[in-house]
Amino acid sequence: VLDVPGIGVAVVVLILYMVGSLVASKWGRRAIDWPNVVIDRIPTVRTIYGAVKQTADILSSPMSPQSKRVVFVEWPRQGFMAMGFVTGQFYSHADHRTLICVYIPTAPNPTSGNMAFLPKDKVFDSDITLEEGMKVVFSGGIVLPDTVKIESEAIAPERPSD
Repeated sequence: VLDVPGIGVAVVVLILYMVGSLVASKWGRRAIDWPNVVIDRIPTVRTIYGAVKQTADILSSPMSPQSKRVVFVEWPRQGFMAMGFVTGQFYSHADHRTLICVYIPTAPNPTSGNMAFLPKDKVFDSDITLEEGMKVVFSGGIVLPDTVKIESEAIAPERPSD
């Protein structure tokens, strides 16, 4: 039996190179993508999986931490509160103020929603994390945080009596 120092490292490097080359090829990409192909053929699962994947891709894209937050806005009219996600902001030269871009998702498919451009004083910050916010949207409000802190007021959902 040959006992050559470093042969194991060389074999590992060679195997990793071969696997990397295979994955980079057209056939390798197809082999890795087969679960997505299977999911795309199942009607209901395709819709849900596509919405979840698209939303996860958007929320995991690089944005400033200030942009990635859950807020509440009066929507669709005064007196009604809707949960939304801040996606950006810009300065309006017309009326000399900063407008916050808030995406208000629809449940349970958050890829179809509304976008609102609101002045800062009409956007109420919350302590809900993005993950908790997405759980609320995907569950249609069935999964809720125990309490929600909006600006300085804590709002606790009513608990049904046992």
